[in-house]
Amino acid sequence: MSKANVHVQLPNSLAVRKKVLATAIDVTHSLKDYQKYKALVVRRKKKIDNLHTLMKQIKTFGAKVYGHDFGTLSGDLAVKKKSGRKSSKEEDRLSSELRKIERKLKGL
Repeated sequence: MSKANVHVQLPNSLAVRKKVLATAIDVTHSLKDYQKYKALVVRRKKKIDNLHTLMKQIKTFGAKVYGHDFGTLSGDLAVKKKSGRKSSKEEDRLSSELRKIERKLKGL
């Protein structure tokens, strides 16, 4: 059996060729976007798995801390609060850091 060459006359063949080329370009862009989407899905899954492992670690460490008896402080070991300008500077610095962190959290 021999293969015969078949030629078909298309009306407006230039327009048909342009449409075929434009469709091919669109398909390649779609495939490229799909590959990016698949990579994002894999990355998201890895991050979620990492979050789950971190949460499990936090729970186990929390159980260890809450289960441990630290005792109470006696009167001699109690921390005395220093009065003066140093403590207020440190308090100001800590409060400003706290405000920065709160702003970051609100931004998320």
